Amino acid sequence: MNIHSTYEDRNTDLFFDIADVMEFFPEQYDQRTWGGFTPEEADYARFEKQFGYDTKDQNGEEDINWIHADVGCGSALCVAGHAAALRGWFPTRWHNSVAWTQVSKEKGQDHRADGSRDVSDVAQELLGINGSEARHLFDSDHVWTADDLRNFGKGERILSDEG
Repeated sequence: MNIHSTYEDRNTDLFFDIADVMEFFPEQYDQRTWGGFTPEEADYARFEKQFGYDTKDQNGEEDINWIHADVGCGSALCVAGHAAALRGWFPTRWHNSVAWTQVSKEKGQDHRADGSRDVSDVAQELLGINGSEARHLFDSDHVWTADDLRNFGKGERILSDEG
């Protein structure tokens, strides 16, 4: 794989799709988590019915790591999580919960199953960026704006020291 991405490698449409989510549904963006869930009571029941996931962790506590990027479900994703979710990837099962650290094209897949992949790898490939750019873009210390993502999609440097 080429260690330097170019504007031509970037998936402009996906950058713009993520920017649209950030602009029109800001509550669905949280750079501090691959995927997190801040539900209302009705969200728990709707999620369980739709996806068949138990919302409790192995200790019987509410598990905040399960999520599905779905309008109105109380979910929030980082840039990498949105890239995967917007292109048909799903969170995987991990013990009795669901997490976005590993994703699959199949709903309800175990995190160790064939076809399960690291969300950052999937997002890097989908966005058409190199490893250094991905690490910077997906870093939880950054807070991006919709304009940032659109500019990256248009070819603006993700790393300030790119040459």
